[in-house]
Amino acid sequence: MAGVLLRRRDNSVTVNLAIKGLEGFKRSLSNLAQLNGLDAELERSAQGIAATAAQNLSRMGAEKPGGKLASSLTVASGDQEFSKVIGSDLKYASFVEFGTLRTPPKPWLGSALATEKPVIKMRIGDLLRTTATSNTGVRNNP
Repeated sequence: MAGVLLRRRDNSVTVNLAIKGLEGFKRSLSNLAQLNGLDAELERSAQGIAATAAQNLSRMGAEKPGGKLASSLTVASGDQEFSKVIGSDLKYASFVEFGTLRTPPKPWLGSALATEKPVIKMRIGDLLRTTATSNTGVRNNP
């Protein structure tokens, strides 16, 4: 349900976090305020990835806490509805993440995503189940 992509582009590194397959679900919702709750949860999740990534940088020895790369992390809306992009536009961000010929990779962003992904799936799944139940009155027993 949640699509996640770690990408290297033009010497920058980003994570695209998107919820896919919501078209039918959106049509069935009668209360648009609950869609705002979904977007807010996606924002919260993206901020969690960014915070974990910043911690990973110092934990992996890539930089001191609050360093330039950690401070450059941004969370922005993605190209699709219900999507966020987490990343840095610093030229060396991808070199730290993926390594170079002379330095091994320190996957600070990819490991943040791996750490946060199960929590994100659970929270968004809970929100969608709650929303579906409140809109249809039908309970889904997972």
